[in-house]
Parts: sequence; structure tokens; C-alpha cells
Amino acid sequence: MPELNRAHLVIALSVISGLILNVDQSSIILILGKISEQFDSSLSDSQWILSIYLLPLASLVIAGGAICDRYPVTHVLAGGFVLFLIGSIYSSVSQELIHLLLARAICGIGAAAAFPASLALIRKCLPENLAQKAFGLWFAGALGGSAIGPLINGFLVDRSNWRMIFLISSVVSLLLLISLFFSNIPTPETSKDSQISINSSLATIVGLLGIVFGLIRAGSDGWLSPLAIFPIAGGLIIFLLKTAINRLSKTNSKVSTNEIKKVWPFIGLMFLGILPVVGVVVLTVLYLGSIRELSVFQTGLAIAPFGLSAALLSPLVPKLLLKYKFAFMLSAAVLFQFSGLIILISTKSNSNYMTIGLGLFCLGISKAILPSSTLNQALTYVPDSLSGYISGLHNGAIQVGQLLSIAFIGSLATANINKHLRKTFSNDWGNISDANYEALARGEDWLPSQLSNSEIETFRELAKVGFSSGLSRTVFTAMIILFTFVFFGLISKQKLNKSSI
Repeated sequence: MPELNRAHLVIALSVISGLILNVDQSSIILILGKISEQFDSSLSDSQWILSIYLLPLASLVIAGGAICDRYPVTHVLAGGFVLFLIGSIYSSVSQELIHLLLARAICGIGAAAAFPASLALIRKCLPENLAQKAFGLWFAGALGGSAIGPLINGFLVDRSNWRMIFLISSVVSLLLLISLFFSNIPTPETSKDSQISINSSLATIVGLLGIVFGLIRAGSDGWLSPLAIFPIAGGLIIFLLKTAINRLSKTNSKVSTNEIKKVWPFIGLMFLGILPVVGVVVLTVLYLGSIRELSVFQTGLAIAPFGLSAALLSPLVPKLLLKYKFAFMLSAAVLFQFSGLIILISTKSNSNYMTIGLGLFCLGISKAILPSSTLNQALTYVPDSLSGYISGLHNGAIQVGQLLSIAFIGSLATANINKHLRKTFSNDWGNISDANYEALARGEDWLPSQLSNSEIETFRELAKVGFSSGLSRTVFTAMIILFTFVFFGLISKQKLNKSSI
């Protein structure tokens, strides 16, 4: 196969892999309401539909990256998509919520291998000049999937049911596996030195599970509830013990090198940069579907500025990095993220769609800059033999950030919306039970009995006002996370400057 055609094939397989995984992930957000209706699940259960996929993905993606360095990357990519295909088929036929959660967990395990493998394929199979452009295309495809996928899937779901999303993922995954089987891409060199720790991955899963469980329970039971405090504390203790054991045993010799140490600031920046964004986007989708009563396709259209802005800018980020350097690009990402959150803080029950779209557009620009910039910068400090590990580490930061963003901001939203609803209605509307407040917090059209037509309209409007006020309060909290991100960025910049002297 000619060298140029082989390069095009590698780029195509890598970009399509990222596209499939992100289309699936972003489309699930749009159908949470429909899934909740069918299974009569609460807002906390809806958070688990997202979190149960991200949990194994976030926990195992670093191990997946290390596996890419030890074994042929094409085999790892194929194995990941086999699991993703099985999980997608299982999701499409699930008749109970527990089966759907198990199916999504299988998809998450497959994605933990496929995500870093699709990125490692670029670094291991392409020369440096093409790899930089390919990374931009990968992020454009991945983020473009976040915009186009919900539109296409939303259109189909409105005309069938939510299972259509999983059927589409199954078909496209199967086509990718067939293409990969017949591609005959030469297997790059592997490194037996890459460390794969099963115990470390299991500890990560258990630790994250405790933290996420506690965060989700905090939204409904309160932040001082034993079901919130003890799981979070247990998860944090596991991570502290894991860190201490790794330092004492010295088993991760690769991670202790000076090159890897220089990578950690960029991983930290990626993690903090994603925290304020994803949870806010999920809440915006809930607002558009529940309060503004848009269809799945209309909701996908309303949030399209987020994915489109990210997809259009991503291919340009590598070139912009060469021209403006990392510090300038990071500042631009912070500025756009700050602008987007400021706009969304002002969201009311009747806010203009153009205003919401502008806020999402700014968040999309931020998300376009951060992943590509931090990964490109991190890879400049390590040899190609560790590119799979670093890609997994970077993707792990993204997935853990998304997981904790959904759990933390989702729980804050549950508590804030509940609080504002209770404040809005007070005792003027009779004795509204906790279950009914939870229904209103999910955006359901619950009404007290024996209301006149005028009172029904007033009650519905007040419910929308209470929901929107709680949402705005939650976005304000995301602003505080952004300030932490800026502070961490300044400290990281100072440390890198000192280490380079």
C-alpha cells in the first residue's frame, strides 16, 4: 500500500473511531428524559445512566493506553470496539433499567480501550508532521460527533424510540470492525516495558465508584447525609492509599521519570478545564427538554452551537499552537469558558434561544482548545514509545472530569432546584410532598389537585421559574470551579518555567 494512502487510512480509522464514541456519548444525554419515562426513574437514576458508562471508561482508560504500548494498537482498537458493539446491542434490547446500566458499563470498558488506541494509532503509525494535523482532525471528528450525532439521532428518535441510538452505534461499530480487519495496517513496534497494573485499575474503579455514589446521593439526601459523606470519604481514602503504595513500592518506574512528571500539569489542566463544562451542558439539555418542552431533535438543534464551534476550531488548534504558543491558547480557553458560563447564569424560564446558543458556543470554543492543546503539549515531553500511555492518561483526565462534573454539578442542581422550588411555592400551594418536589425538579408536569385553569398556568410558570433559578445557581458554582482552574494554570506555568531553567 502506498505510504500516502496508508496515512489516509490510519487517519480515517482513527477519526471515525473517535466520532462513533462521541456520537454515542453525546446522544445519550438527549434521551435521558425518554429513558426515565419508560423506566420511571428519578433524576439520580438518570445520572447513573451517564455515570455507569464513564466510570469504567475513566478508571480503565490509562490501563488501555498502556496496553496500546505493549500490544499491537490495531488489535487493541478492534478489541475495544468488539466490547462496545456487544454493549450497544445489549442496550438496544434492555427491558429493565439494571440491564441497561450493565450494558452501558460494557460499552464503557470497550471505550476505555478504543479511545486511547484511536489516538495512539496516529502517533505510532504516522510521521510527526502528519500526526499533528491528524490530532486536530481527531478532535474535530470527536467534537463534531457531539454536534451532528444528536441532530441525526434526535431526528430518528422522535420518529421511533430511544433504542434507535444504540442500534445505530451497533451498525457503525460493526462496519468499523470490518474495515479494520481488511485494512492491513502494518503493526508498529511495541514496548514490553509499559506498566499495566490490574490492582491499580481496580482501586481506581472502587475509589471513583465511592465518590460518584456519594456525590449523586448528596443531591437527594443532602451533603451531610451518611450515604453521601462515607462513600466520598472512602473513595478519597482509597486514592490516598493507592498513591502512597505506588510511591513506596516503586513499581511504576516509568511514571517517576522527569519526562512524565512534566506531563502532569497538562493532565491536571485538562481535568479542571472539563469540570465546569459537561455538567452545565447536561443541565442545559434537561432545561430545554423539560422546561422549554422541546423534542429530542429540537434540543439537539438548540445545543448544536456547542459541538459545531468545537468541531470547526479543533483542526486549527495545532497550527494556532505553533503561532501563539500554549499560554495564549490556555488564556483564550479560559476567556471563552468564562463568557459562556456568564451568559448561561442569566438563563430564565423564557430565555431567548439565541442567548443560550451563544453561551454554548463559547463553551464549545473552550472545549475545542483545551483537549488538543494539552495533549499536544504533553506529548512533546515524552518519547513515542510512551504515547499510548500519555494518550490514555490524558483521556482519563477528560473522562474523570466528565464523570465528576455530571455527578457533582448534577447533585448541586438537584439540591438547588429543590431548594428554589420549595422557596417559590412555600406554603401557599398546600402540602407538596418530597416526591412531588422531586418530580418538579426532574421537569415533570406535576400539578396539585383541584386547581382552576388560571391557577394551573400560574403553578406551571412558578415551577419553571423555580427550576431556572436553581439552574442559574448551579452554573454560578461552575464559575468557582473555573477560578480554581485558572489558579492551577498559573501555578503549573511557574513550575514548568522553573524546571526548564
